Amino acid sequence: MRSRVRADGRVSRTRATGGDVAEAGALRTARVSRTARASGTARVSRLARASGTARAPRAARLAPTACTSRTTRVSRRCAIRGDRGQSAIEYGGWLFLLLFVMTIAVQVGLAVYAAQQAGTAARAAARVASRADATTSGVSAGQQALSSWLEADVVTREGGDAVTADVTVVIPQVVPGVSFGTVTKSATMPLDEESTR
Repeated sequence: MRSRVRADGRVSRTRATGGDVAEAGALRTARVSRTARASGTARVSRLARASGTARAPRAARLAPTACTSRTTRVSRRCAIRGDRGQSAIEYGGWLFLLLFVMTIAVQVGLAVYAAQQAGTAARAAARVASRADATTSGVSAGQQALSSWLEADVVTREGGDAVTADVTVVIPQVVPGVSFGTVTKSATMPLDEESTR
């Protein structure tokens, strides 16, 4: 029932319609929600009242924190702070991979350089050993043709009318304790006519 005071002072009572009831319920709900948000108290739902448990209001459950607020500056700061550890791990992984690739590249380069030096020394040793008027031996010529920091073994041998020089060079190692073996090159030169007489 709804009471109204008319102009002549009489009170008239009329039956409330469905729209009036809905409007009154909506106003009551809005008033309670506004009060709950302002005071921070828990709002108890019908299901919670029936079971005897209370649940915090949605406004309190979804209260924004420093990292969930809608402020763009705060959100960016929290995103950077959260990705800081992941970025360090990714940087470490890529750095390790880069160092590994660089080590392999340097080792391959040293192996190619050692093979080139062995071939040069073998040709020099065979050329000098094949000449009758040579002032030095083929082994010395081969050693002089090599870089001073390379470990090598130079051997010359004669067979018929030719001389062969074998040069074995130890491949330098980038990683200590890891050996990559040796490389051997050979060169053959014909003997001079004076040497065959």
